[in-house]
Amino acid sequence: IVPPWEAQPGDIAQLGSRAGIFYHSPVITAVSPTILVAAHTFDALDKPLYSYPFDTLRILHIDGVRS
Repeated sequence: IVPPWEAQPGDIAQLGSRAGIFYHSPVITAVSPTILVAAHTFDALDKPLYSYPFDTLRILHIDGVRS
């Protein structure tokens, strides 16, 4: 888990509720100037992460995905 300012393309952004239940996990596609994601729930590509409603966020950094 990394803070949002360390997010990189290929990482997973998990969106959650106040209760700590994570319900959506889009893939980060870009990080400049804002975090953009891709998801298939409503066929989103390069959608701003902060346009989704959520109470808590965790960024899962996957080592080796960009090698």
